[in-house]
This record gives sequence, C-alpha cells and structure tokens, in this order.
Amino acid sequence: APLLREARELVDACQGVPAESRPDITQVQASLRQWSTRAGIPDDLTAVLKKIFPHQSGSGDLQEAIQKARAEHLPSRAKTPPNGAFHAATPAATCEASPPQMQAPTPPGAPTAQLMWPLFKATPDGTKGLSLSYAICAWNILVPTDACCTKHALIKELQAATDRLKASGCKHVQASFDWQCPKCKLMGTRE
Repeated sequence: APLLREARELVDACQGVPAESRPDITQVQASLRQWSTRAGIPDDLTAVLKKIFPHQSGSGDLQEAIQKARAEHLPSRAKTPPNGAFHAATPAATCEASPPQMQAPTPPGAPTAQLMWPLFKATPDGTKGLSLSYAICAWNILVPTDACCTKHALIKELQAATDRLKASGCKHVQASFDWQCPKCKLMGTRE
C-alpha cells in the first residue's frame, strides 16, 4: 500500500516517549505535505494531500480542509448532515455526524459487527465502566431513602436514562474523534 511504511513511522514518532521527542503539528503537516511529491503515489491521493496541504506557509484549518477534500473526492459523503444528536431531550449530548466509512466486502464466516472507528482499537469494558462511573458521579439525583447506597441509586438512574434512550428513534451517530488514548482506549479529539 502506498505510504504504509511512512504512515507507520509518522504514527510511531507521534507516540514517542518521552513526549518531548514527538513532532509538533507543523512538523506532522510538513511530513504529510511531502508525501504528495513522492513518486509512485496514486494521483487521487496526491490530489487530496495537495488540497489539504496546499502550501508551506501556515496550517490553516486542517479539519476544514480535510472535510472539504473528502466532500470533493468522495461525493456520497458530502450528503451527510453536519450535526446529529443522541436524543432531542439531551442537547449536551450532541456530536458531529460523520459520514459512513467505506467498507470492504465481508468475507464468508467473518464477524458481522465492526468498530465505529475501524482505524482505532476497541475500548475495553473496564474503561467503559470507569467512564460511565465518572459521568454518573456528576449527576445530582434524588436518592430514595430506602436506597442501599448512592452508587446503586446512580446506577438505577443510569438504567432509566438508558431505557429512555433505547426507546427513542434510531439514528446513526458518530463523533468526529481523531485521537485515542493509547492506555485506556477512550476516544477524543486532539484539541
């Protein structure tokens, strides 16, 4: 695959230890900009790289440039609405709806599920539980006087909230995450 070795080297450099040895964003962009000048790179990839990194002076809005290049080079993606919400009653739970990822045909006998963000690793159950624990600990709820403890009162409220979300209409929701913690595997943004 074109640039596979270069991409792996850049990712390794970006995850370098100690953190001081990692390239900054301008160095990463300079590396990516140079890829468009290499021989043997497919024309469509060269065109996308040149559109995202048109010149050396200033980085501009990288996220905007990437989305613009996607829209121009993958027309089916441009039809996706820009914003989505988990549930209309929870405006704080909005995220940017990402276009569906292009998929290769599923080989016979392969699992029928896939990761929401196939370029990243799955989030472990322990991390999911911990992140839910952090979220519900920030809730100010009514604790019944007969509750055994606040933890189980919060979990009961979480279950009720989950039931309400589950009963709401279907919607494909994806956030615009571009980063994953290498330790806990939670998704996030670099900002």
